Amino acid sequence: MLRGILFNLPSLLVCAAGVAVVVGRAKQLRGALFWALLGFGLALFVSVASPVTWPLVWRFLGPRVFNVLLSVFWSLAHAASYGCLLLAVLGGRETTPSIQPPVDPLAGPRL
Repeated sequence: MLRGILFNLPSLLVCAAGVAVVVGRAKQLRGALFWALLGFGLALFVSVASPVTWPLVWRFLGPRVFNVLLSVFWSLAHAASYGCLLLAVLGGRETTPSIQPPVDPLAGPRL
């Protein structure tokens, strides 16, 4: 169990740093704050909970179909965290106005 958490230590550190950065820039990330916290929080949860649950399931249930279901669940949880982070990136972007051609001040008014 501890070995699994140590293997996920880089992910844990990146997710913790991501949460710290998002909380530190909360005013700047108004539109993306919720999705960024949800994405990093879910990834942090998966990084801790996955290595903890695998030995327990293996010990009590053995190599049964629940292992397959658990692996599918953790894969979907990872995908959901990536989806939340994608929504944070897209939600935090400011829309750019459409580009207008420059106005020639010597041309006079257009009719």
